[in-house]
Amino acid sequence: MTSLRAAFPLTPGQDTGSSKPGAPSATLVRGRVTAVRGTVLEIDLDGALPPLSAAVRCRLSRDQWVTAVVHAHIGGGTVRAIALVAFDFDERDEGVKEMIRLAVEGARRNNCHSGLCGQAPSDYPEMAEYLVRLGIDSMSLNPDTVIKTTQHVLEVEKRL
Repeated sequence: MTSLRAAFPLTPGQDTGSSKPGAPSATLVRGRVTAVRGTVLEIDLDGALPPLSAAVRCRLSRDQWVTAVVHAHIGGGTVRAIALVAFDFDERDEGVKEMIRLAVEGARRNNCHSGLCGQAPSDYPEMAEYLVRLGIDSMSLNPDTVIKTTQHVLEVEKRL
């Protein structure tokens, strides 16, 4: 059985799982992950179900945990939760860049506008350059990086 630490309201006398003042209440709940579909987990729990939007941590191995947010109670002591993977995500990953390339090329092939709304071009000049080289039509930028990133984009466009 998988250990789950769920952050949801406790009944008096239960262990909070944290000694830090102001830390969210948590209790150790026994259960098991019964299905994984992408980032969606189905979890059978023994005992009370956490409320919707509660955080649940599932132990993958001795040193690895995944945090998921309860999305639905699906009956029989089972919840459906969405794993949070942002900590393990890098938008500069080659797989992500390949998906963006396919989308931009597909849009161009079908005479459609292509644009990217996201943090990457603002945070990573190399990502803005990659998008320009792909021929993307537009990208969103954070207000604090508009001038710097626009200057970089213009320099890249001159070199093309």
